[in-house]
This record gives sequence, structure tokens and C-alpha cells, in this order.
Amino acid sequence: MDTNTDATALQTLLAFEKGSAGNLAETAAQQARLDINGIQLESSSNTLHNAIEGVTLTLSSTTATGEPHMLTLARDDAAAHAAIRSFVGAYNNLQGVIKSLTAYNADKQQGGPLTGDGLARRLPERLRQGLHTSVNGATTLTLPELGITSKPDGTLAIDDTRLDKAIKDNLSQVKSLLTGENGFGSRISSIADLYLEPGGELERINATMTTTLKALNKQFEAVSARIDAKMETYRKQFVQLDAMVAQMNSLSNYLTQQLSMLERSAKQK
Repeated sequence: MDTNTDATALQTLLAFEKGSAGNLAETAAQQARLDINGIQLESSSNTLHNAIEGVTLTLSSTTATGEPHMLTLARDDAAAHAAIRSFVGAYNNLQGVIKSLTAYNADKQQGGPLTGDGLARRLPERLRQGLHTSVNGATTLTLPELGITSKPDGTLAIDDTRLDKAIKDNLSQVKSLLTGENGFGSRISSIADLYLEPGGELERINATMTTTLKALNKQFEAVSARIDAKMETYRKQFVQLDAMVAQMNSLSNYLTQQLSMLERSAKQK
């Protein structure tokens, strides 16, 4: 194959040489230019991060001179809505799990795995206290004003109308109420740490249960050994009794034979 011929054909097809016209034209790179409220800006990239504080602009096309584009900036509250709904959903799920584990079925007269357990009883009460104690500090907003209320079964309900209004009108107070130093989110997190952190309630209970199980296993092994020893004693006694019964049966047969012989002998006389 003639590589030179192939290269020539490709060059002819492209017809491109620096400084000469052809099928492809050479164009010098240019800075991106834009005008924001009369302020001229240039950038080596089509993505600008510092033109407007907190806003990233991506330039996708050019516009005709004198034909401005209107850019409207608005706060997106969707993330706040989603976070609050996620919090309420997780809280309600936890309440449901606790209820199912501690419930007592009167018809079957059977309790759940944690019925009567002090740890499971204290957790819902701590959560309720955390949510119903007023937050002092940077906010005067309350959970009902945020649209979050408690139902009789201990779960939470959301009033979307109130929630939307609170986020729209008092976002900073909503943030303080939920994520501030003494906010409800911080309280719930602290309560969770009491149970989940190293050395917390769950680890302590787990250690106690492990110790108890080891002690019960030792007791079981000791009782099992005593039962085995007793059974071995009974087995030996049974063997001895069986041998004694066999001897007694043999003696009884011998005596029966002897008495029978004496009886026949007496009749012959």
C-alpha cells in the first residue's frame, strides 16, 4: 500500500494548510464576552462562577447586539421541602418500628420482641420531649407554625400550606428551628447519639446481653453435665436392677423346679 498516496488523498480532501483557505478554515480563539447590566466581562471559559455571587453562568450561544436576555434568579425551596419531608418520614418510620416491636397482642396473648423493654419505652418519650420543648435563640417559630403537628399515635403530620408559607416567608428561622445549635434536628441527633455512639445505650445493652448469654450458657452446660451424670447413675442402677431381677427369676425357676420335684416325690410315697 502506498502510504504517501493515502496521505495526499486525505490532505486533498481536507484541503487545510495553515494560512491558506480550503475546506477547513483556521479561526483564532477568542475570549467569551458578555455584558451584565452595563459591566463588560471576559472569560477564557464559557462557564463563569464569579460573574454573579452564588450563581454559575453557562454560555451556550451568542446573541445579537442590542438584544439583551433577561435572567431571573429565584430561590429554590425544593431542597428544604424534601429535607423536612424526609425528616418527618424517618421519624414516623421509627415510631412504627418501635410500636411493632413493643406491641402486645391481646387476642393471641403474645407480646412483641421488646414488649416491656425499658430501652424501647424510653426512646419515644425522649423523642417527644425533644420535639415539644421550645427552641430558644434565633427563632420564634414553632413546629405547628412550620406545619408539623403530632398525631395521637405519636407520629407527625405535615400541613403543606403552612410549610410552604413558613419556608417562603421565614427561611432563616426555619433553618434555625431545625438545624440550629438548639434546633430540633440537633436534638434528635443528640438523642440518636445516646443510643448509637460507642459506649451508648445500645452498646451497653448489647454488652449486658452478651454477658447474660454467656452466664446462661455456663449454667446450661453445668445443668446439662449434672443431668448427664444423673442419667449415668440411673443407667448403672438400672443395669444392676436388671441383673438382680434376672438372678431372682433364675432363683424362682430353681425353687419352682425343686418344689415340683418334692411334690412328685411325696406323691410316690
